[in-house]
Amino acid sequence: MADEAKQFCPKCEKLELSDNRLTREDLEQLSRIVSKRLKADWKFKGQIFGAVLLVVLAVIGVIDAVVGFNLKQNMAEHFENQEKQAKKKIDDHLGSVDEDIKKSLAQADSQMRSNIARNFEATNVQVIIENVAKAEAKGILEAEVRPAVDSFREDAGFIRTVARAQAYDFKAYQWLLNIGKQTNDNAKLANQVVAEIDRSLLRDRSQFAPRRTYMTFSRTNFYYGPFASDELAMSFSSSAHDPTSFNREGFVNTVGDLKQPLFLHSLIEMFTNETDLAVADRLTIAVSHLAREDFHPHDFERIQTWWHSHKNDYTNWPFSEFDHGCDALSKGSFREGAKSFQHVLNLDPSADVSRALAITCYLETGDTNKSAELSKGFKPPTARWAQWASAMADLETGSVSNATVKFANLTKSNPMMIILPHEGDSFWRRLDWPLFYKLTSAEKP
Repeated sequence: MADEAKQFCPKCEKLELSDNRLTREDLEQLSRIVSKRLKADWKFKGQIFGAVLLVVLAVIGVIDAVVGFNLKQNMAEHFENQEKQAKKKIDDHLGSVDEDIKKSLAQADSQMRSNIARNFEATNVQVIIENVAKAEAKGILEAEVRPAVDSFREDAGFIRTVARAQAYDFKAYQWLLNIGKQTNDNAKLANQVVAEIDRSLLRDRSQFAPRRTYMTFSRTNFYYGPFASDELAMSFSSSAHDPTSFNREGFVNTVGDLKQPLFLHSLIEMFTNETDLAVADRLTIAVSHLAREDFHPHDFERIQTWWHSHKNDYTNWPFSEFDHGCDALSKGSFREGAKSFQHVLNLDPSADVSRALAITCYLETGDTNKSAELSKGFKPPTARWAQWASAMADLETGSVSNATVKFANLTKSNPMMIILPHEGDSFWRRLDWPLFYKLTSAEKP
């Protein structure tokens, strides 16, 4: 076709168009031709409708595919979320149910325990339980346990007592004496142990056995005697409570050597409270000499009976008078002091400390005759308290240098004496202190 706009070819039923742009008139003509063709040719009309329908369906299919895919994905996510929410709700519900069950079980358990406790607290239930328990326990104890336990305790206690007695425990020794008086199985053994201990004590009484003596000490200074009776009297209390048995034994030996009846009260008291068998044995020796009896530690009850019958026959050493005299002397009450010390000397002429202090009191009151008379009573006359009284007489009569020399010598040779010069004390105001320090090689404090 040479025309720019080719017409529809009825033979091939195709419309060919050129590349040139159609005019409006061409479009209107083409529209009339198509319309006429559609009306006249149903086959062509059907092809056009089919093509359009296919295009529409294709478009719709693409849309459906896109929309359908998104919808499917959304629905899948939706259902998945629904499933998760449902599962969470189920889990939460199950957890809540489980917690409720636990609480219910705990509450039931607590209630049950409370009910049981209340039931046991009920008076009638308690009575029943106690009666049953007591009956059962009593039967078991009486039939099996108690005899075995009692026997074990008795044997263990007896063994401990024997061991302590063999270690010279005086109280344990006395218990063995009591056990020996019984009729049980341990009585024979107790008597055997006591007999063995007595033989040991008897060997200790031999003149060939070592003997402890009393001494006093301060730092490196020791004094072994002789001791005046009132020096020992002043040491009774401290020695009786000395924790070292050797010291108590030595003290009793020294006191026993004096054979001073005025000490019998103190010796009996010390014996009653003594815990060491060796010391108790020495006490019985001292008591025997004074009571003219043959006492031993196994005679504890006999000694107590004897003392109960004879204690009024013996005067106690005048401890209170001695303390009163010392107190009066420290206060400058010399007449009162002289009276108290004189009372001690009337009962115990061997009380050299009281004699020396009485001489001092009489010198202070001007009674030189009485002081001179008392000076003759020291035994021996050269004992340390006789030297002390002589030095004090020189000091009171104005022989200060002589007195100072004597007191300096006493201080060096007997530093353990209970009354020695002390500067600052009015009692020693007249002493020549420069000379005293020079003689004792001591520096003035």
